[in-house]
Amino acid sequence: MTMPVPDHVHPSLVTKFDIFQPSRPDEEYFAAWVRFQKEAKSQLLWSPLHGGHWIATDAELVMKLYEDSDTMSSRRPGIPVFDRDIDMGALSRDPPEHKAFRKPLNFSLSPARIRSMEQFIRAAVRELIDHLIAKGSCEFISEFADVIPLNVFISMVDLPKSDLDMLAGWARAITHPTAAATSDGPAISREQVMDALGNYLRPYIAQRRLQPGSDAISEVVNSLVDGRPMTDAEAIGACTHLMIAGLDTVASFLGFMMMFLAESPSHRQELVSNPAIMSGAIQEMIRRFPLTVNSRIARDEQIISGIRIKQGDVIALPTMLYNLDERKFPDPLSINFARKVNSQCTFGNGAHRCAGASLARLEIEIVLQEWLARIPNFRLAPQKLDVVGGIVASLRELHLIWQ
Repeated sequence: MTMPVPDHVHPSLVTKFDIFQPSRPDEEYFAAWVRFQKEAKSQLLWSPLHGGHWIATDAELVMKLYEDSDTMSSRRPGIPVFDRDIDMGALSRDPPEHKAFRKPLNFSLSPARIRSMEQFIRAAVRELIDHLIAKGSCEFISEFADVIPLNVFISMVDLPKSDLDMLAGWARAITHPTAAATSDGPAISREQVMDALGNYLRPYIAQRRLQPGSDAISEVVNSLVDGRPMTDAEAIGACTHLMIAGLDTVASFLGFMMMFLAESPSHRQELVSNPAIMSGAIQEMIRRFPLTVNSRIARDEQIISGIRIKQGDVIALPTMLYNLDERKFPDPLSINFARKVNSQCTFGNGAHRCAGASLARLEIEIVLQEWLARIPNFRLAPQKLDVVGGIVASLRELHLIWQ
């Protein structure tokens, strides 16, 4: 939805850049962000697309606004903003209220809980790879990248495996708003998706309150908020946050990581020959493939980088414009496993930094270890790689072949 340019936005600050479809024909998705940043004449530019929003183009400003809960709000996350206030637990709350809703999520994703999942994740990864090996090929996104994180998530929340496709479809409709669709195909609004997700969760929440288990939903809905039980609406919001966070991002990253390794046998060989570099290599690939474009809303009228921002203005904070800023990381589109990555923005920053970052790293590490142990030599099948932009970018398909 293209909007008129507001009166307070100077014409020189208007850009045609589309954060969900940034690439020109035959331009690599992430290279488009590097080009945009180099061409930007201001630290903030206004886009009339997707309801109208600012784009922070400077690495330091992106990181600063992620950290700033005093003048920036997360109450309506996402671009375009939702038509109404929608409860997404900690995701849609600002400090200090945010802390009470983040606490149960942190507990469910604690280091001890994550360590206890390693054996399950590794067994699931091995089983799936062993199933694929004899085929000599796979469509990696649907046959592997979507499968592993979703099964990990389902085991955490103890929901029926038969609901996986439906839940994943809802998650994609939220994180890819320009292509919102259920797994069956018809386009629906994000507001409709949130209503459907709430209706789906309601009986499970009631059940877990009466008969709590050791799953993440039980832990979240039976936790106290400032010494009181959550209301039903708050419990649905908190579980919605859990769903959105757990159903899309890791699968998307695995696709980009395996695309790169399929195209770079020298990097694959580095990992096979020297497993000790695995942790640093993963950190570098996480830097190289930042996927998210989060946003904040201005709490009040203010001046940022010399530019007037009105109350309610939406500011897009692309993680790409921190991780791929050549002033932060020389030759940012190249992957160097020896690079020291002291800071990166893939998981956000500040109070809303991704609570599942440690689990994501564990899943990525196990996939890399087990895949390279079984299929060290693989390559891309002839194909046109299509990136689906959105709040989380992803590959539509990735066809791999091996001997």
